[in-house]
Amino acid sequence: MNKREASAIINRKGLADLNPSNNGNVSWANINASKDVWWIDIPIKKFFHDFHLILNDEKNRIFYWIFIPSGTFEDPYRTFRKLREDYISVELSSREPNKFVDVKSGGTNFDFKQLQITTITHEDTLTHSTSRPGLRTEQPKPPQTTNNVRTRATHSLNTEACLSLEEKMESLFQELSGVQKEIHSELIRYSDNKVLKGNEIVGWLGEIYGKLILDGKMVDDSFEHDIETPDGKRISIKTRKGWNSGWKQTSAIPKIEGDDCPTHLLFVHLDDDYSIHGMWLFEWDYLLNNKRFSKHMVRGNLRSFIFHLNEQKDERFIIYP
Repeated sequence: MNKREASAIINRKGLADLNPSNNGNVSWANINASKDVWWIDIPIKKFFHDFHLILNDEKNRIFYWIFIPSGTFEDPYRTFRKLREDYISVELSSREPNKFVDVKSGGTNFDFKQLQITTITHEDTLTHSTSRPGLRTEQPKPPQTTNNVRTRATHSLNTEACLSLEEKMESLFQELSGVQKEIHSELIRYSDNKVLKGNEIVGWLGEIYGKLILDGKMVDDSFEHDIETPDGKRISIKTRKGWNSGWKQTSAIPKIEGDDCPTHLLFVHLDDDYSIHGMWLFEWDYLLNNKRFSKHMVRGNLRSFIFHLNEQKDERFIIYP
């Protein structure tokens, strides 16, 4: 069972309107491989709207759906462990007697049984609902949705291959993300205030996701581009992870003109848990003609070029999700 399949079951039953995309209204977790908890890092922005937790128990072939109405928590930072300004972290125990209690160090041991919990089997059979008096016990209401129509560039996309890999890696990356945060926090103590940056997994993932979604083939490092597609596109892929101030700009681009330059630039942004926040595909000539490459100068000398994403301006170039 994965997030998309579980959301489809709930939607099919008419219980709610779940959007399982990475920017949607669902947070998902499997039971941790090394600890009896569902471990989830939740963006604060989700609490400003109705949203849903889905907690999967693969061994027992059931999952739990918890609906969290907007305003349930006036200040999530007071209830849960704060990771940073835009995220909280929870670890819901998957074992009695503390099942559904947030046992994360730094939290307040909030018991999610104060909300309504619905149990659903993997075989698509609604079994039961349980609730008890607490913060908000009214029946879940499907969140209001609005039509958000936008014009996108037309490309042949293999979204199923991309989704399949993303879902396969989801639980592993949740664990990895947490471990890396702990490692980083420890190592920063020894860094003499030097910024610790760089993450090879990020670059690898961006290239592989790009290859999958565009049905491309990766090429070696002797080329200016990273993948080639059956229809002749030569695509350079630049990937960023997280929400620090520099996430919208690429790493260095050595050259922007010449016959060996890419035909396209794919900008991939990963969320903190390595899930895909967005993919933007640009024609190289468009970026060149519209002066979207800025010069990177070092001691008065031109070293390379940088591309800066403008989310509002570049919305029409989104190809995923």
